Amino acid sequence: MTRLLTLAALCLVLVSAAACREISPPTALPRVVAPRQPAAPATAPSPGGQPSNLVYQRFVLNPEPVYQELLVGAPQTGGMRSGRVVLLAGQEMARHSTKDNEEMLVFLKGKGRVVLGSEPILMEEGQALYVPPQNEHGIFNDGPGELRYMYIVAPAGR
Repeated sequence: MTRLLTLAALCLVLVSAAACREISPPTALPRVVAPRQPAAPATAPSPGGQPSNLVYQRFVLNPEPVYQELLVGAPQTGGMRSGRVVLLAGQEMARHSTKDNEEMLVFLKGKGRVVLGSEPILMEEGQALYVPPQNEHGIFNDGPGELRYMYIVAPAGR
């Protein structure tokens, strides 16, 4: 079960990153970018249409309450982006659209509210939320403590 939740969380982070590309991280928090393995030079796509130069990457989450970008898309990935967001009490991630991307939100700490379209969805630590393409949503920390979550964004239909 833990392995499945971890895999779902990773997928969510990757899907959410693409949808969040057009928005900036919360301004009250310093931004920290995780060190990452350099991507190999671009090569021809494999028979499945994906770049053949993709390599695994291991990340360490910063324990500080900061926005942490993890995956940024090509050439680092085949289009997936991800990151970790920390919202302090009262902060929010502004409403944005997934556009043509799928997004997964994995909640790591605290309790929050995702407004998907006009529907409020209460989320908490240990839960994940899939956001389909073409959905506007925002994330709000209505609680007294930190809200930490990961987003995973990837192009839909691949």
